[in-house]
This record gives sequence, structure tokens and C-alpha cells, in this order.
Amino acid sequence: MDTKKITVIPVGDETFTEYQDANLKKVIARTNDGFNDMLATLYQEFAAKFQAKEWIYLNRAGQGEGVYYVNDIAGLLPDLDVHVCNYADSYRPIAYNDPKILSVERLTFAGFKGVIPTRDEARKLFNDQLKYFRDGNGNVKVHGGSAPGVTVDNGNCYMWTNNTAKYNIYSYNGSNHNNIWVIPIYKFGLTNPTVQKVLWTWLEYDLTPKDFPSDNSKKLFATLKKYKAFFKLAGDKITFDERKVFE
Repeated sequence: MDTKKITVIPVGDETFTEYQDANLKKVIARTNDGFNDMLATLYQEFAAKFQAKEWIYLNRAGQGEGVYYVNDIAGLLPDLDVHVCNYADSYRPIAYNDPKILSVERLTFAGFKGVIPTRDEARKLFNDQLKYFRDGNGNVKVHGGSAPGVTVDNGNCYMWTNNTAKYNIYSYNGSNHNNIWVIPIYKFGLTNPTVQKVLWTWLEYDLTPKDFPSDNSKKLFATLKKYKAFFKLAGDKITFDERKVFE
């Protein structure tokens, strides 16, 4: 009778763990590729909105007021239908620490500590082509009031600009303070605001769009938000964080 010799190869715990880890990495890679294919829909839909210069209304958990994301400044603007802004009722030539202008209360909105926009940023935000918070006469509407001027940071002092095509800037004087808004903005500091970076930044700040282009993109964003701890931003890609999976 023939007999076959069976060779027993010892497999220690470490070898088995390495085998498990190697196979899990393959599964993660396949899952990652599939999930990124699905996320492409989310990216494309919001990229189209940014291209069309649409402002995206966002809600922030725990805050009673929403904000608008404006891709042209890679930052936020208060909901001016709700947020109460002040008129520029005080001014000093180099007034960065003037509490009457730069009080935390005056520049804070939805939990964000805002800053005064530059003239270039004001030009991108307050113009008749965009149709946001306009009264039809070239004025900016804020919480029921209208005024033509917006306070801007001119580098070494605060000035104001009107909302004409030229966006000339002017010094304050004692007669025009009631025609100038102090409207804060918040900048995320994204030098290259790709849609992936923007969406990840929203997740980081617990911001959620009020409306989505499609039910599919709404579900995808909800998934990212719910399981954010297992994802990371790698360059321009939102991907699984292997370290979290292996923990």
C-alpha cells in the first residue's frame, strides 16, 4: 500500500497576521477604488456649481444661522437675511485693533471668527451679476436694510467700496458711516480649492449643504460624514485611512 508523506509547515501567529494584513490591504484597495468611482458623482455635481459661481448654503451643527460657501474666495459669508451686520460707525486710519470695528462679536458668525474682506474679495462677493443680497439698485441688502458701501481691508487701513463696476475705494468720513456695511467673511486658507479639498473642509468644520444636486450625492456625503474617522484627504483624493482600519 502506497503511503504519502505529509509535510507540516509551521505557521506562527505572526505569519498568519501578515497574511491577514496583506489580504485586507487588497480588499481595502478594491473597496477604495469602487468608493472613489461613486464619489466622482459628488465631485462632478459640486464642481459644476462652483463653475457656475453658485453660492452653497451650509448648515453647521449647533448653530442657529447658516452660511454661504463662495468658491471664488474659498470661504464663507454669513446668511445676510439672518445675520445682523453693523454699519461702519467708527474708524481710525490704521485701525486693526479698534474694538469698535473689530470686536469679536461684530465679526463672528455661525461660530466662525471672521475678518474684513479685501477689495478684491468684496468685488467677487458683492456685484450685480451674482444677484445675491441685492436690492436692484446696486445696494447690498443685510437683514432688511440696504446700503451701497462695504468695508474693506486695504492693507494698512480700512476703507470702503461702492458697488459699481470699478469698485473704487474711499476713506471714511463723518457723513457716510450709515451707508457702509461691516460684513465679515471667513477664509479656509485653501490655495487650490479643488472640489475634493472643499468637501473635506466642510466635513472638518461640521458643515452640511442644505440642498444637494441629487439624492445620490446627498447619500454619499452623509456616508462620508458618518464614517469620516475612517477617511483621510490624500492630495486631491478622499480615501480610506488604512491606519484607522487596522486599529
